[in-house]
Amino acid sequence: MKVRDLVKFYGTQSAAADAIKVSRAAVSLWKVVNKGAIPIDQQIAYELDTGGKLRADIPHSMRHGI
Repeated sequence: MKVRDLVKFYGTQSAAADAIKVSRAAVSLWKVVNKGAIPIDQQIAYELDTGGKLRADIPHSMRHGI
């Protein structure tokens, strides 16, 4: 999952940040510093928030009830 996926789903970086209660600055840092990559714990939060419409980058073999 990348920041561009969040923006496509939520509409804005601000809405994406609000969805899992992270700062808007955090989302901006993921975009700029992490080249769009999102930390795995936040990816899991987004997967849960979207009911699986956005999927965390976890290998299938490592998924246990997410």
